[in-house]
Amino acid sequence: MSKNNNLESIKKSSSNLNKILFIFMIILSSIFWAFAFYAPIEYSQGEYLIIKDDTSYLNITHIKLNYNADSASVKIKFEDDMHFILNSNWKQITSPSIPYDPIEIHFQETFLDNNTLEINVTSTGEGFDDRDSHWNLFYEFEIIIDNSYIIDFNSDVFNSRVDIEASETEFSNFNLNSISGSIDVVFHDVYINSPVNVFIKSGYTDFYIYDSNITSDINFEGDSGALCFITSNSVFANINTQTSSGYTVLSGSSNSFKDVTLATSSGSIEFDIDNSNIHNINLTSSSGYIELQSEKIILTGDISISSASGSVDCEFDEILFSFDRRFDIKGGSGYVEFSWEQGIIMDSSALIYIETDSGSIDVEIATLEENLDLNRFILHVSSVTGYTEVDLYEGEF
Repeated sequence: MSKNNNLESIKKSSSNLNKILFIFMIILSSIFWAFAFYAPIEYSQGEYLIIKDDTSYLNITHIKLNYNADSASVKIKFEDDMHFILNSNWKQITSPSIPYDPIEIHFQETFLDNNTLEINVTSTGEGFDDRDSHWNLFYEFEIIIDNSYIIDFNSDVFNSRVDIEASETEFSNFNLNSISGSIDVVFHDVYINSPVNVFIKSGYTDFYIYDSNITSDINFEGDSGALCFITSNSVFANINTQTSSGYTVLSGSSNSFKDVTLATSSGSIEFDIDNSNIHNINLTSSSGYIELQSEKIILTGDISISSASGSVDCEFDEILFSFDRRFDIKGGSGYVEFSWEQGIIMDSSALIYIETDSGSIDVEIATLEENLDLNRFILHVSSVTGYTEVDLYEGEF
């Protein structure tokens, strides 16, 4: 009887081992076929070149680049190139798991006159682009333009991501349009003598501008996209932005601005500028939060801030101006916090008007005794139903 039990036990153990091995083989087989079927494989590579030595291009001084490849995300660089007017290459991969037609890139050249070459970049195919994923269909595309030419740049895309890097480049025009894509721009030592126009319906837009001269207005319009300007050692004309939602940021140091107008319906606004010259500042939001920080700026105009139901936070430090300047701050139901540290003598007055409907107001100004004696800070603070507190005193610096 004992012998039979042992045989039964051995048979059961063998049967269990076979089941385990069978399940293990199924798992391995599934992994193998999943990898074989779904893994990305290289689809194609391509390139497009315009060589400087070609006699057809010897008289060219201007390049008009129109980037209208709707579904092809790209990195466009404007930099010094000894051999090519344009140097472009791209790579695609595909997978049976992605039901999209592959993208095809098309370049078309047209001589507009004796010294202008127009280059149109378009694409066909649905495409699919996600740069943070390993399952991309179209994942690498780069265009390099020689920066010794004057550039007329225009981009109108649907959902492409457009990254632009330019150094020591002069643009005669710079226009960007995007429906649901994103835009990333980096300028080093760039000169633009016509308005910069940017429209993006959704997605983010980042501008990093260093050591550049933008002599005409920057105009930005967006719906739900986020906007960020980071600037340094640059000269600007007027900056005008209008968004529906999302945040708007303007931050930088050692710049020169004319009027800065940042407006949004329900988004937030952050303004953080120091060691700069600036004329008028206008910040407006219907329901979003507004934050302003300024240190050691030369103010040649006035400041106006308005938020219907959002809160406002203002911080000033060592502001210089030669004539009386007006600070208008209007809040609805949100609070207003206003602080100012002034450790230098003022030769003109700051006329500060702060009002809310039901929001609280908190004002704190620390300054020199000379500024107090001369009534350099003239305050008008009022709230219909909210709490107000004003503290103006001689500070320690």
